[in-house]
Amino acid sequence: MENIEKEFWKKKKLKDLNDAEWEALCDHCGKCCVQKFQQGSKTVFTNIICDHLCLKDISCSIYHRRLLTGYCVKVDLNVVREMPFLLPGTCAYKLLDQGKELPAWHPLMTGDPGSVVASGNSLAAVSVITEMSAMIDPARIETIEII
Repeated sequence: MENIEKEFWKKKKLKDLNDAEWEALCDHCGKCCVQKFQQGSKTVFTNIICDHLCLKDISCSIYHRRLLTGYCVKVDLNVVREMPFLLPGTCAYKLLDQGKELPAWHPLMTGDPGSVVASGNSLAAVSVITEMSAMIDPARIETIEII
């Protein structure tokens, strides 16, 4: 990969990563793309996914325009530190900021972009619905356990 030093995450702090390294840290689990709400001090994740999330490959169909939607949050160091409740516990940004290791199934550890799905650590392992489906049939809305 261009502009990416081997095992950069072991050598650099998040604040020192270049754009390519920052993007490479994302495991593409899709867990940050579900609707969530606060219940007291707990974040509750729902099974409602963003309409732009493609479940086939757990990617955003409008990634380079996502911030224009008004509801997508750019995951940056400020979000990691000030709004960690928006991110799952398995989020690489969150883990590294806490001084923890990347999980063994992370694509940077395995060299396989499909390892997050194969390990069951993506939204591919969860029964989800779109925002439109939730409006049509609210009975299908559920809370889900996201680590």
